[in-house]
Amino acid sequence: MMLTTAAAAATRPSTPRLLDLSPSPQRHTSRQIETPPSRRGVTFTTETTYTFHVAHGGSAVPNRSGPPIGLAKSHFHVACAAIRPDRRRHRRAVQKFDPSERVALLKAAAYNESEIAAFCVDAFVVRKSRQDEAIDFMEERVRQKKRRAVRMLVKISGEVSDQGSTDDMGSTSKRQCVAVQGC
Repeated sequence: MMLTTAAAAATRPSTPRLLDLSPSPQRHTSRQIETPPSRRGVTFTTETTYTFHVAHGGSAVPNRSGPPIGLAKSHFHVACAAIRPDRRRHRRAVQKFDPSERVALLKAAAYNESEIAAFCVDAFVVRKSRQDEAIDFMEERVRQKKRRAVRMLVKISGEVSDQGSTDDMGSTSKRQCVAVQGC
């Protein structure tokens, strides 16, 4: 007589099946395989250099004095070259010019003296505006810090008065001394 699988399962003793969870040479987990981290990057094979004439640069206001200089609206020369992988590239800093050099560059770019003087006045107005804005910003930060300090003092003084007054001997458990200069 042949038993079905359900009947055979019912006649066998109920012992749990054990699974072999030990690592085998064929099975790998992500912890067992260590791969070096890949370096991601972008490489370029060509470089394109655009050459511009010198012109008035309204947004490039110098820190001290003199007219701002910048680039002309359009380039006059384009050069493409292959980038050799063995050649190391160094970043170059922005070239700085003193006021007399900037005036000479603008004169060479066919600007007359009255235009250059107007550029200098405009640059002065922009510098002054930026300085005023920086001063206003710093003064506002100081006012905010003073307001925060006053709020903390009010909060602390409220907590001290809530703790009760002195004990029988006339001393306090906590003493606080805070000085705040006027806002």
